[in-house]
Amino acid sequence: MSADSLNIHIDLVALQATFFRRLQHQLDVTKVLQVGCEQVTPEQIAAQQEFGRFVPANGAQLKHEDAKAEAQSWLLRGFLRDAIEGTGLFLDECLQVCEVLPLAAKGTAKEAELHRIFQELPRTNHKLHFPQKLEKLERRFGVATRFNANVLSLNKARTCVVHRLGVVSELDADESGALRVTFQHAKFVARGQETGQLLVIDQPGVVTTEDSMLELHFVDSERCFKLGERVQLQAHELYDTIITLWRFGLATAQAVKTYAKSLGIQFPAPSEA
Repeated sequence: MSADSLNIHIDLVALQATFFRRLQHQLDVTKVLQVGCEQVTPEQIAAQQEFGRFVPANGAQLKHEDAKAEAQSWLLRGFLRDAIEGTGLFLDECLQVCEVLPLAAKGTAKEAELHRIFQELPRTNHKLHFPQKLEKLERRFGVATRFNANVLSLNKARTCVVHRLGVVSELDADESGALRVTFQHAKFVARGQETGQLLVIDQPGVVTTEDSMLELHFVDSERCFKLGERVQLQAHELYDTIITLWRFGLATAQAVKTYAKSLGIQFPAPSEA
């Protein structure tokens, strides 16, 4: 069977942009729900009679403030779950692009090849577990980033949240008996132009004592959850999760581009605005 000529358009900017929009929308929804949790009153809850007609465990109802605290925690864990699920979809798309790139470089393909890559492989890749997707990207295509370890730790926390209601078990813990989650944390630092001294700007009203340059630093931040402890993220760690996945997305898209260039694929220079 002869091979047909191909004209394939691959937009790596759109690849990461779709992922970032997904994260943005999750963040926006979570912020709305957080504000609702903070401001809801017992009277507003009592007014929603349709939610109170059935009581599965009378006498076990949470106090209003306890329910608000649990709702906040549930939201943050839910965001972690959905963010990692969204990252898994991004990895599916990266795998698909990497499978297509050799065909784009060759410029031709047989019908059986196209069926395998566009029909069979997407289903196969989607069924892979999250770590397996990362492993396949690295093993088959050399696509890996220095943020893989951060993302894998977030996925461990997600697995605990989804399958064990966030309570750390031996299935989640490492050899030290803990579940460790590492984030990328962003902080603003003022660097004195004369002394070179660094001053962390971590709250409103911080005053510098000399003319300074404002710098953005990224550092690793770790949370450790022991056996039997529930995974509870702080509000600021929601943003650390976003930053971690954002940096991972940028680096992964760049690694896919590097793989494409290794196949001889040329990319047009970015247009000047």
